[in-house]
Amino acid sequence: YRIAICGEAPGRDEELQGKPFVGMSGRFLDGLLSKLNIMRQCCFVGNICQVRPPMNDISKFDLDGPQITSGLQLLQADLQQFNPNICVLLGKTALWAAMGVKNIGDWRGSYFISQRQGPFFGRKCIASYHPAYCLRQYEWTPLLTFDLRKAIREASTPHLTLPVRNLVTNLSFAQLLDELNRIVATKPAISCDIEGGVNSMSCISLAISPMYSVLVPFTDLLGNSTWSVDEEVQIWWRLAQIMADSSIPKAWQHGLYDRFILQHSYKCVVRGNKDDIMLKHWELYCELEKNLGLQASLYTDEQYYKFERKSTSQEEFYRYCCKDSAVTYEINEKLEKFLDAGQKAHYKFNNEV
Repeated sequence: YRIAICGEAPGRDEELQGKPFVGMSGRFLDGLLSKLNIMRQCCFVGNICQVRPPMNDISKFDLDGPQITSGLQLLQADLQQFNPNICVLLGKTALWAAMGVKNIGDWRGSYFISQRQGPFFGRKCIASYHPAYCLRQYEWTPLLTFDLRKAIREASTPHLTLPVRNLVTNLSFAQLLDELNRIVATKPAISCDIEGGVNSMSCISLAISPMYSVLVPFTDLLGNSTWSVDEEVQIWWRLAQIMADSSIPKAWQHGLYDRFILQHSYKCVVRGNKDDIMLKHWELYCELEKNLGLQASLYTDEQYYKFERKSTSQEEFYRYCCKDSAVTYEINEKLEKFLDAGQKAHYKFNNEV
């Protein structure tokens, strides 16, 4: 493996010794690497900036100032020589250098190829929290551990292959009926996701595998109906059959909400609720957040996509809904393998209640 670990700037210990990550956060990082069988001596370890910032706060430096620009030039030369297969970006400034954004909470755990001119251009990257932050917010430590584990998985090649999902969003009325009738007839395990709230559900997606999801739209982004009244009645009839059929196993992310909307607003009874990944994930990591975006970053290779929910593009919004159900399907399959017998029994109890 060829891993480059890139932080933000030196602290007091690093300044005194002239080496990166040799202080408390460096020793903490060494411990995490050791647990994952990653030898620090086999990795490149460096920083975005080579100058210790005031109060160890890199935000005190201008991003286009000499301290950071000179550091990026040196880092670029180092990475050209080391030629890593993946760069682990620790902290929001390192993410900014590779992507031009600083929302580390969103992008941590996502693989991407940097398109930003600089030391990471054209290189495979994954961002995570800085070890110094984890020492102050210890609940972030499991996330850094997950991200390092993902890094080692991708450290043997510079190429990146992301999931390619068949997200079907533009079916005609006849084609959509065929899809729904096929589910009614064959009764596959499905995962479901809705967009909207009480009396305002705009669409629902049904995934029959991690790679195949079908959208059932009802309104567009402006609230206009997708179908004629007669067409919508037929679509709802098929959808209601699927939801009420207890022999069609259904998986959800926080399904209590989706099922409430379907039953309260649309009188659509839902049976066969086999799985809820929010509860399943809780059995493994009760201390972590339960949202789908975080779970996707832990259990899948799907890039961060939750920003698409606010898209003004109709197609992107529909694909977002389909992606949610497909990702839910994938996570559900993986969590099933991770839970031991005791966790499965407790999860079954909670899910049935």
